[in-house]
Amino acid sequence: MENYLIGIGASITATVFNWIAVKLFEGITGIRRNYFWKRKHLPLTKMNPHYDFDLLRKRLRLLVIDDEDVFPIKLFQEAGYNIERWEKVKNYPSLENGDYDIIILDILNVAEDLSDDDGFGVLESLKNHNPAQIVIAYSAHSFDFSKTKFWELADAKITKPSMFLKIKEIVDNTITECFTIERYVKVLHLILKNNKISERNIAKIDLELIKAMDKNIEPNWENILNIIDDRTTFNIVKSISLTIKNNFPLHG
Repeated sequence: MENYLIGIGASITATVFNWIAVKLFEGITGIRRNYFWKRKHLPLTKMNPHYDFDLLRKRLRLLVIDDEDVFPIKLFQEAGYNIERWEKVKNYPSLENGDYDIIILDILNVAEDLSDDDGFGVLESLKNHNPAQIVIAYSAHSFDFSKTKFWELADAKITKPSMFLKIKEIVDNTITECFTIERYVKVLHLILKNNKISERNIAKIDLELIKAMDKNIEPNWENILNIIDDRTTFNIVKSISLTIKNNFPLHG
């Protein structure tokens, strides 16, 4: 009996010391471990990535689509923004694939050959395909009630013409408010749920992304594709996942 009690006491002592050691290790390194010292990851929704606004805004790809050459592209470029302009939508698949982080889109004379609704048709299609795509409405038709849906569907609005500092303020505010890991994860999960992906499999996809962020490697796309089993949905998920991984690193 005495040996039995000694054994229990030793086990409890070892457990307490192990727990203390784990907590000390986490406090010193910032790396989470479970009781067996295996790496423990936070859920994707609770990740706290390194975030540098000045670096981020200079790295993001901005695209202005406007038939009028009035947007202050040169001033944005001089300020360090990665920005370009199209007179019309010349490569719609690149917009669908999320090649540009922020699209600044006019409503008229930019996509007549693609949609009867011109720029609004492009905006509506992009948002239906990928709700995470950030689009800023840019038009002189701010008081035209027939264009109300165009303004409502966009993430932000710029009335044309506007001066550089005003536009820059709106762009920077859009980055701050929309370009967050919380927003992208929320949209990612919504897309997966709408495509009947179970909570269990969503957690598996999250883990693939977390491991990729932790080690700064590509996610295992084959594993993710096997879970989703739909190429169109997979392409959207891949685009959003890369946005999260590339712009919200876990280590500074």
